[in-house]
Formats: sequence, C-alpha cells, structure tokens
Amino acid sequence: MKNDYEELVNGLCRHMTIILSDVHSVDIDKPTTAELNETTFTEVEGYSLIVPLRISANPNRIKYTWSKDGAPLIHQNFESTLNITRLDRTDSGIYSCEAFNSMGSSTIEFRVVVLCEFIITITYYSYSAHVVQNLRKY
Repeated sequence: MKNDYEELVNGLCRHMTIILSDVHSVDIDKPTTAELNETTFTEVEGYSLIVPLRISANPNRIKYTWSKDGAPLIHQNFESTLNITRLDRTDSGIYSCEAFNSMGSSTIEFRVVVLCEFIITITYYSYSAHVVQNLRKY
C-alpha cells in the first residue's frame, strides 16, 4: 500500500515538473506593492506636480485610496498617480496612497512642499513742506 502511494506521489511530481517546465511564466497571486524613489516633492505655487507610483499586483485589479494629512481625498481620482495641475500653498502636506487588491494592500507616504512666491513692495513717500512766514511790521 505504501509503495502504491509513493508511486502515485512520484508520478504526480514528475507530471507537475513536466507541466511547469513547459510554462514560460507563472503568475502567482501576490498583494500589491508600491514603490516611490523620493519621499519629498518640492514645487513652486502655481506650477503643476505629478507623482507617479510604481504599483504591482496580481490580480491586477487594484483600487486606490488617497489621503492628505490623514483626511481622505474623496473627490479625487488619482489612480496610481498624484496629479495637481495648479499648486496652491494649501496643497502642502503628507500624502498617502493605499493600493489594494484581493490579496492584500500596500501604503506609501510622501511629503509635498509648496514654495510660495511673494513680492514685497516698499513705497517711499517724499514729503516736501513749503513754509510761508508771515512777516509783520511792528
């Protein structure tokens, strides 16, 4: 009985080896992973900012949840790229993106710094006084 079982297992293993050797790539289910080269992005107010994330997962049906300073960005649909077309000083903060599929999730966090341009105007006023003396005869 033991020999029959061993033969069956060995035969299955050989069969699996043959099948796998004929396959050039094997898709293994894996949770999402997110990568980003930088952790801080600095840009001038009024300019645009694009931050693409490298997301990989299998299955590749990925959903995204974005937040800024811990508050969800519910009216934005950034997918895997943060895209702000005209930066405002209020866009500065800590952004995070959670990417998830049926196998798990991954969260990545980065800082956006918006530099504000400002112009200081100094105006000098020059006053000239015209003094009129009243000369009286005594």
